[in-house]
Amino acid sequence: MSAAILQALINPNAQQLFADHCETLHRVWKELLEKTTLPDNTTSTDSQVLERIRELDKRIKCPEDQAVSRLAYIQLTRMLAALRKKIQDDRRHGRLVGERSQRDATVAIDIYLRATGRANRGEVSKFTSLGNRWTALAGRSPLLLVTFTDAAERIMYVRSC
Repeated sequence: MSAAILQALINPNAQQLFADHCETLHRVWKELLEKTTLPDNTTSTDSQVLERIRELDKRIKCPEDQAVSRLAYIQLTRMLAALRKKIQDDRRHGRLVGERSQRDATVAIDIYLRATGRANRGEVSKFTSLGNRWTALAGRSPLLLVTFTDAAERIMYVRSC
């Protein structure tokens, strides 16, 4: 990425902005993870899993602010990866019977749709694309998302070809 693009994406006061909001962001991120991380030792269709999916979907639909929205999309990417692993495990142990042609990602989206009462796969696909983009931009430091400008926000919503 060129230096000019990076300058447009990162707030000129990034260091101060992060320092000012670090504790709040950490608290919000911790709370989000506590309420939306899929529990161990459960199946992909366990009621606890479905409740965590609903909680995250609520945060995506009605975020408190821009930072929460960005973090929720990152957590969606993580949650769907964990859900795919649960689906693999369920298949391996015969707890999930489905068509062989259905990939784990398809089953994960189906579970997400059922849990949230959504019917539009395209909408969930849009959410996952946004989550993947924010995850890529944040790298290993989701809390640094606060340092990105509104230009970064606009880029996330540009439809890829």
